[in-house]
Amino acid sequence: MIFVPYTGTINRVKLRFFVFGTLGTTENSSVFLRKNGVTDSTAISTTLQLNANPSDIEATALAFAVAQGDTLYVKWVTPAWVTNPTVVYVSGAFIIE
Repeated sequence: MIFVPYTGTINRVKLRFFVFGTLGTTENSSVFLRKNGVTDSTAISTTLQLNANPSDIEATALAFAVAQGDTLYVKWVTPAWVTNPTVVYVSGAFIIE
């Protein structure tokens, strides 16, 4: 969960997934940006694969309005992998203007 520090518009999200264990196979997973714990507001990617290190995804044409005090969540929907990735860490940036 990320607290929004000021009112504005998120116009870019970049996330990096690191696999420190076993790499996954090539099935796609989806990542969504959610605000205040409600529905999947905006898709960041529907083609994330964890078969390489690192795996980067980026959404650059967003117009996602936020207000000071909102909470942001990243929802990751995973597939039924043939080989599951293990020990996965995620870092990222949200640009608010």
